[in-house]
Amino acid sequence: LSFSRKTKRGKEIVYVQSILNECIKLLRASIPVTVEIEIEIDEDTLPIEAYPTQIHQVIIYLCTNAAQAMEDTGGTLGIRLNNSGSPSEDRGAHPVNCVSLTVEDTGTGIPADQQERIFEPYFTTKEVGKGTGIGLSVVHGIVKNHGGWIDLESEPGRGTRVSVMLPATRKQAADTERADDEIITGRGTVLLIDDEVSVVKMGTVMLE
Repeated sequence: LSFSRKTKRGKEIVYVQSILNECIKLLRASIPVTVEIEIEIDEDTLPIEAYPTQIHQVIIYLCTNAAQAMEDTGGTLGIRLNNSGSPSEDRGAHPVNCVSLTVEDTGTGIPADQQERIFEPYFTTKEVGKGTGIGLSVVHGIVKNHGGWIDLESEPGRGTRVSVMLPATRKQAADTERADDEIITGRGTVLLIDDEVSVVKMGTVMLE
C-alpha cells in the first residue's frame, strides 16, 4: 500500500511529537545499552495530516536502522523534531511550512556508491539474515505518500543522517478521547509474524 498509494482510509490531524515520544519509550527497551539516545523535540511542532500508524513505522524503521549500524561499536542515536521553513527552490515546490524529523547515528556509514540505491526495494547493505531491504523503501513510500521528501547524508566510518520533511497543517486535531467510564474489554490470542527479528521484537514490546 505504501508503494501503490492505494490506501483508502482518511488521514488524521496528528502531532508527530506525541507519536515520537511513544516510539522513544519502545526504543529504549530494545536498543542496546551501548547506544546512547539523544533527543531534541520542539513541543510546539506543528501538526500534520497523516496516517498515524505509518508515521510510527517511519520513526521505528529509521531509529532501528540507526541502532543496527552501531551494534558492534556502540555510539549515539540522535533524534530531532522541529518546525522547518520552506523547501528549497530546486525542488520545484511552492513555499510551505514543514515538520522536520532527523535521525542520525555515529555508526558505520554508507559508501557513496550505495547511497543512491538505499531507498530501492530489496536493496540492503546488511549481511544475509540481518535485513531484507524493505524498511527504508517503505519509509520512502510513506513519506512520498504524505507529500514530503527524505534526504540522506552519510560518510563511511562517521555515521548517517536521515532527514524527513512533512508538510505541516494549521488544522486542529479533533477531540477523540473516550469517556473515563468506557472500558474496552476482550480475550484472545495475538499471532505476530515477520521475517525481520527486530520487527518481531519491537512488535512484541508494543503489544505487551
